[in-house]
Amino acid sequence: MKLSVVRFRNGCWAFGYSKESQSGENEAFTLSSRDKSRPEMIDAFLALKEVLVECFSVFKFAQKMVVVHTLRLKYGGNGFESDELSGFKLLGYVANRENDMCKIESDMITLSKDKEELANKYILPVLRESELYISGHRAQQQLFEDESLNDDADEIEEYPSYTQAVAKSHDEYQGA
Repeated sequence: MKLSVVRFRNGCWAFGYSKESQSGENEAFTLSSRDKSRPEMIDAFLALKEVLVECFSVFKFAQKMVVVHTLRLKYGGNGFESDELSGFKLLGYVANRENDMCKIESDMITLSKDKEELANKYILPVLRESELYISGHRAQQQLFEDESLNDDADEIEEYPSYTQAVAKSHDEYQGA
């Protein structure tokens, strides 16, 4: 599964992703849900504003007024394999002194060695939790249905670098 967008606006999660079909072709999907997600997903997504604070010094003094609502991902490109995460873009809002909400959109932040820690700390947790949410193992309805099911978050590999950001599907962990 390769995520292209993760969005949380007005209490609604939206995911854009693609995955390989049985015929070997990539198919694009979207998923929108108003179901409440688990705290791990919310915490990972809320932590994205720290990327703005770390990358753009202008936000250091307005940390409490910044909200990120969309993460867009880019794969491949110059020096990257076609399925490697190569960059990301953040969209959100910031409140000005008059409490007006102003839209913000970062340029595409290209991942490089100096941004590897940033990606591992903030982007990969969102990708992991998003895949678990999409597969149905992070929605609130799944909390108590099957107690024998192991917590999938513990089974996801720790990636040594941001270039291996495409997590395995749930079926691969179950031995299917």
